[in-house]
Amino acid sequence: MEEIAGRINERERRAATYAHDQWLENGRDLLTAKAILGHGKFEQWCEWALSYTARTAQKLMRAAEVWVSVVR
Repeated sequence: MEEIAGRINERERRAATYAHDQWLENGRDLLTAKAILGHGKFEQWCEWALSYTARTAQKLMRAAEVWVSVVR
């Protein structure tokens, strides 16, 4: 049973790491999109084009900004 639990836990750990990487990549892409769209158009674009709200997009962008400053 320990072996099975170990495999499950390892897969969960890898999935969580992968998800965090994806969130940061999405945050970077969202920062790029916001720069391209310009003032006042980003929130509308998020609501139209994405599967989550502009507020979630803002959180992802903030995470990407913070992470970049930590890595430097």
